[in-house]
Amino acid sequence: WRGEYFTNRYLQGNPSLVRQDPLINFDWSTGSPNPKITRDRFSVRWTRYTYLIKGRYKIRVRHDDGMRILVNNDLIYSSWYDQAPTNKAFEVNLEEGYHTFVVEYYDHLGDAVAQVDVFGENN
Repeated sequence: WRGEYFTNRYLQGNPSLVRQDPLINFDWSTGSPNPKITRDRFSVRWTRYTYLIKGRYKIRVRHDDGMRILVNNDLIYSSWYDQAPTNKAFEVNLEEGYHTFVVEYYDHLGDAVAQVDVFGENN
């Protein structure tokens, strides 16, 4: 996952930090993802381009505050508001081939949690 980290809640401007994150599995509590990033009022855009076989994929998320997920530019999940830790699970059918996943996240105040898991039918 290519992570672009912003020092604002709106994914605006140039990212203050860009890094490769092997997973989106973060619980920063009241801390910060990195010393370059404020501990509150930050946002992240993760992007991944990956090959998948045809099938039904389950996506599980946990986040505090807002999160959106796009697959091939289609918005498949949106919970873009301040909230306590929230767990959701949903499914999406995908054809065989390359797919672009984008996860957008923001933290306003307090705890910061961003977790996303994608499972195929055989996982």
